[in-house]
Amino acid sequence: MQTYFDTVRDTDLTFGGRSSRRDYWTFTLVNTLVTLTLWVLVADSLLAASAQEKTPSFVSSILLLLTLTYSVGMFLPTLSVTIRRLHDGGDSGGVMIVWLLPFIGGLILLWLLARRGQPGSNKWGPNPKGVQAPVNAF
Repeated sequence: MQTYFDTVRDTDLTFGGRSSRRDYWTFTLVNTLVTLTLWVLVADSLLAASAQEKTPSFVSSILLLLTLTYSVGMFLPTLSVTIRRLHDGGDSGGVMIVWLLPFIGGLILLWLLARRGQPGSNKWGPNPKGVQAPVNAF
């Protein structure tokens, strides 16, 4: 959970540099759980009002506003950490456009995000884990 807060607080709008797999997937997991929890609360509140044939309550409206605010507010940090994760693998952030390919694009992007980062430094910065590239013995 601390990794999530560190990612949002320290590097939320930094599109340069690199993010480790741990940072990316921890951020993604917590962000997904928070978003799903908020949407379930909104749906439950709206369904309860619908079952009683009443207009949605003030609480439903506040929950919906909170959920939408959180979702919109997390768009740029999510984009930022995804681009930095792609940088860790040696790819440009523009590779995210592969997501638009029907059927296979999401799988390709998932593979790019899940693979191991490049050891040592690359053109986007030093390895976030501090691991150096192996030295060639020859």
